[in-house]
Amino acid sequence: MNPEVAELSGSTGTVLLVQEDYFIIANAGDSPIVIFRTDPNNKNKFIGEQLSIDHKPDLEGEYQRIIASDGLLE
Repeated sequence: MNPEVAELSGSTGTVLLVQEDYFIIANAGDSPIVIFRTDPNNKNKFIGEQLSIDHKPDLEGEYQRIIASDGLLE
């Protein structure tokens, strides 16, 4: 891989720890964690709910974090 391109690359990651009566989620980047449940009105349909927030530069806090760490945005 071109070293200049590698310096501009990022990464994402998600973790889901499942216990008997709770779960813990963590994410970095824009890899969301989504849970799907059976629709109570239609057992043949599933409803998805995103449990994490994507870390994207269009979010003010993310934009500021990237700029503060001398990151580049295109």
